[in-house]
Amino acid sequence: MKPSFVTLLPPDVPKIHNEAGVVLPSHAGPYEEGGDLVLICVVTGGIPTPKITWSSNGKTLPSTMIDYAHESTLSSRLVVRNLSRAHQHSVYSCQASNFYRRNVTANVTIELRLRPLAVEIVNGSSPLSADRRYIVQCLSVGSRPPAKITWWMGGVQLTATNQTTSEDGNSTLASLSFTPTREDHGKTLICRATNELVKRGTKETSMKLNVFYLPTLKLELGINMNPEDIEEGDDVYFECKVNANPSAYKVVWKHNYAKQFPSSCLVSLTCRWRSRGSSLDYVHAGPAQLDLIDAPLHAPVNRCIWELEMHISP
Repeated sequence: MKPSFVTLLPPDVPKIHNEAGVVLPSHAGPYEEGGDLVLICVVTGGIPTPKITWSSNGKTLPSTMIDYAHESTLSSRLVVRNLSRAHQHSVYSCQASNFYRRNVTANVTIELRLRPLAVEIVNGSSPLSADRRYIVQCLSVGSRPPAKITWWMGGVQLTATNQTTSEDGNSTLASLSFTPTREDHGKTLICRATNELVKRGTKETSMKLNVFYLPTLKLELGINMNPEDIEEGDDVYFECKVNANPSAYKVVWKHNYAKQFPSSCLVSLTCRWRSRGSSLDYVHAGPAQLDLIDAPLHAPVNRCIWELEMHISP
């Protein structure tokens, strides 16, 4: 009997294609976070017929053999669904082997487009003073490519001064120069980071503005009082309102520029008009918060000016 010989030939080095059939370089992408990755490994030649396996980080991955039109050519399809941040820079290897310890391998490293991971206003927690200029900064981390940062308040986009990106491209810092007014107190300032190349690629944070401002006052007669119809012996009711932040802690009533009735915080004062000499008896003062701008009040026989003196916390 004549001895028989078996010819063993290794396969050619595999080529990794994308779903469109284009051969991929060693680095491929970018792919979108949340999308699917499809890779096809094409192997030509080899006796006996080689076996194709996919792996990543030393772990064998499930794949599907698919028909290929060319003779002596095999292909295997790998699908990785719902790509996440953990897949960034992952290396996928296609290995073809047809006898013991003889194999050939091709590798591809993938790049991803990533959504912003976190957004933070880094220096906006302290109270602000009205009509003073401030620089507020917002930091976005984790977006690839770097996120575009915009500022919003009351549905209106504000103009940022500048935006810088770290050397590794992982973080972006944007600055906003603005001068708050008393009308901005209680409004919400929004920092929004956007990667337009990724679905759902927007993340934002916000802060509620606490703006300190000087008081404005308004002093007026009580409801249903007619300043043209005040007679001797009538009770006269005064109402005052103050708008201030922080709130007033002390209010002093004055009559004809002389200090009259100090108190912790008064909104209403009731006085009895005794005679034409413009003398008034103090009857009652009630506590409340205050609002707007002071103004003189006039009585029919004698002109009488009332003022409100207010103190606020430093």
